[in-house]
Amino acid sequence: MSNEVKAMPGNAAIYSPKSQLPSIDALRTAAPGAKVTAASEKERSRGAPPFIITWPDLMVTVNQMPAEQLVRHLQGFQGYLQSRCELVDPELLQRVGGMKQCLGLVVEPDFDEEGRGEALVLALTELVEGVFFAGGAVYAADGSCLAAPPEEFDEDEDEDEEEYEEEYEAQYGDTPPEGARREGPPTAMRVAQRTLVFGALTARAQLEDYPGEDREQRRQWLMRRVEDLGLWPELERDERRILEAPAGTLSRRQTIDSSWRSEGLAVLAWALGVSELPAHDHTMDSAELITKKLGLMGDQPSPVLATPKLRTPEELRRMERRLLALHWRLRDFSLRPQAMDFIEFSRTAWMGPFELEGIQLAGNDLAIGGKPIAQADPQRVRESQSIATERHHAINWLMGQTWVYSLVDTST
Repeated sequence: MSNEVKAMPGNAAIYSPKSQLPSIDALRTAAPGAKVTAASEKERSRGAPPFIITWPDLMVTVNQMPAEQLVRHLQGFQGYLQSRCELVDPELLQRVGGMKQCLGLVVEPDFDEEGRGEALVLALTELVEGVFFAGGAVYAADGSCLAAPPEEFDEDEDEDEEEYEEEYEAQYGDTPPEGARREGPPTAMRVAQRTLVFGALTARAQLEDYPGEDREQRRQWLMRRVEDLGLWPELERDERRILEAPAGTLSRRQTIDSSWRSEGLAVLAWALGVSELPAHDHTMDSAELITKKLGLMGDQPSPVLATPKLRTPEELRRMERRLLALHWRLRDFSLRPQAMDFIEFSRTAWMGPFELEGIQLAGNDLAIGGKPIAQADPQRVRESQSIATERHHAINWLMGQTWVYSLVDTST
C-alpha cells in the first residue's frame, strides 16, 4: 500500500478544525513567487472567494463553505468515507465530524508539473491543521493517505494490471489492445465510436416496442451497420449480447438500460461538438441525432468518424464539475428531501465552483419542471436523477476514469 499522495485533479477540499481563515502573510509564505489577493468582509458576504493566488501561468481560487451548509456537508462526507473508503486512520470519521471549516481550492488550468499547486494544498492543509480531499481520497498535510476507495490500495502493480486485464476480458471477450489503460482520456476517435455504439443500443431498445412485422429484419440490418462502421471492437460483451438478441427477446432491464444510454450519448455528442446538451430535467430526443447528425441509420460512412475532434480540456473540465454538481444535488435531495441555496453552493462546492448559466433555478435552488426541487413532481425528480447519473457516468469516462465504460464510478 502506498502512502504517497497520488496525482491530484484540478480541485481539492481542505477540512480544518479551526474556524478562522489563515492570514494573508501565511499564504504568501505558502505560495512563494505568487500574488495573493484577499477579499474584504463585504466582498466575501457577496460571495467573493476569500483568497485568489496567482502565478503568471497558474491561478488558485480558495473558496470557503458557508457555515450553515457545513454540518450537512460533513454528514454526507462521513457517509462517503464509511460506505466507499477503507480507513487507514480509524479516528478519521470522528475528526471529520469535528471540522469547523471547509476550503475548496480550484487550480486553473490544472495542477502544474512543477508542483506549485500541489505544494500549496499541502502547505495550506498544514497551516489550518487539517486534512484534504482529492481524487476520491483523504490525505494528511504530509501527503500520507488517511482513507481511499479500495482500488487505491493495490499493493502490487502487477496484480493490479492482471485484475484490469480480467475486467477488460470479462467485458470485451478479448485481451486489452496495446495502449489500453486503466486511466487516461479516450481519443476523439474512440469517443466517436462509443457515441455510435450508444446510438445503436438506443435504436435496438426502441425495436422492442416497434409494432412492425419486420423488426427482426431491422435488428439484423442494425447489426450489419455496426459491423460496417467498424464498431464491433468497441462493444462490451453485454452490449454485443443486446444487439445479437432477436427482436422481442430483451429483458425489461436490458431494454431500460439500453434506452438510458441515450443520455450518455447526449454527453458524448456534446463533447464532439455534434449537438448541445439538453437541460438537466429533459431527456435526450435521440431520433434526429442518431438519424441525421450521426448518420447511423443510413448507408454512407458516419460523418462523426471522418475527422472527430473533442472540445477543449477546459470545456470538458467545466462540464465535469457541472454534471457532478447536478448529480450531487439530485442525489442529496433523494437522501435529504429539503431545500438548499444552490446558488451559494455553486460558489463554494467541495468539487470546485461551477457555472450556473443555462441551469434553471427557482427559489435559489435547482428547478425541476420550473419549480424548486422541493416542490417539484416526485416522478420528474426521479427521472432527472436518472438523467444526471447517466450524464455523470459519461463525463467521468471522457475524463479518463477507466478504459471500460461500464466500470466507471459515479459516486457523489
